[in-house]
Amino acid sequence: MNADFQKAPLMNKCEYKLYIRLIKLLNEQYYNKGLRLFSQVSMGEFLKSKDSEAFKLINSKRVDFLIINNIGLPVVVIEYQGNGHFDNNFIERDAIKREVCRKVGIEFIEIKPEYDELEFDFIARALNSVISKNVV
Repeated sequence: MNADFQKAPLMNKCEYKLYIRLIKLLNEQYYNKGLRLFSQVSMGEFLKSKDSEAFKLINSKRVDFLIINNIGLPVVVIEYQGNGHFDNNFIERDAIKREVCRKVGIEFIEIKPEYDELEFDFIARALNSVISKNVV
């Protein structure tokens, strides 16, 4: 009760810039499909496992961006590979995230800081694939 707290930004400036671009893409091309974007989501919130040890491994890991479908199921994870991303054990963390997403059928997309329209075309293709598979 006596501890001090301060507000902290949910995303850094580069992540927020990407967030705005992703929102624009979803609003312009996919809003009527019910796709929605969330940021900084704990994997334990959208993945389950009967194996408690496996769940502990992913529960505290966060994804930068998560796109869900019209019934709230995760369909795409986007990881921004910014400068702060390469701390400590990032290779292991990302490998775990990537593999778990692959196992459950969630598209896992990595975006580099120098992204351009090609990355957004790739994201759009992934979303179109989700839609065509009737996952939405």
